[in-house]
Amino acid sequence: MQTAAAHTSTHRRLFSPFSWSPAERQVWKAKEQLSISQWAEKRLHIPRGAHVGPYRNEYNPWGVDIMDTWQQSHIREINVCAPPQATKTISAHCCMANSIVYDPCEMMLIMPARDECREEMDDRIIPMLQQSPELAACLSDNPDDTSKYHIKFNNGAIIYTAWATSASKLARKAIKKLFFDEIDKYPET
Repeated sequence: MQTAAAHTSTHRRLFSPFSWSPAERQVWKAKEQLSISQWAEKRLHIPRGAHVGPYRNEYNPWGVDIMDTWQQSHIREINVCAPPQATKTISAHCCMANSIVYDPCEMMLIMPARDECREEMDDRIIPMLQQSPELAACLSDNPDDTSKYHIKFNNGAIIYTAWATSASKLARKAIKKLFFDEIDKYPET
């Protein structure tokens, strides 16, 4: 028969607060339920352009509906017709960045030409990923995983680039999310 003191000791051991490591706490932490436009305002840092620094919807108000529509599960395609430097590319970058965290998958950004792919990655996408803490944490430690033409993340997400003049580059990968940019500049073929 167990004494009252022994019972209390056993009870304390079984039901004492458990100490989780910081990594374990991070895994169990519930993710905020934010729209893409809200998430972008809280998490993204824009490295180049007219408004460098934390992303703000006030600078891109017409992009809010584009991003939040893209997030809806029944939407399969969004076409945006807008003047130059109006919202298209930054909205696509916000959707792509959100997918890295919330829906890691294979994505592809298609630009008119190879040089534009390299320039977009070097000047905008890679710096945005490196300067946004939540996205930087997803970057692989292997330097070969971040290049001018693809980025592989430690959570399984991958961003590939392709250019409209390369049929083989466009056909080689099975892609879940596809982003076409500057389609008015694609060649006729």
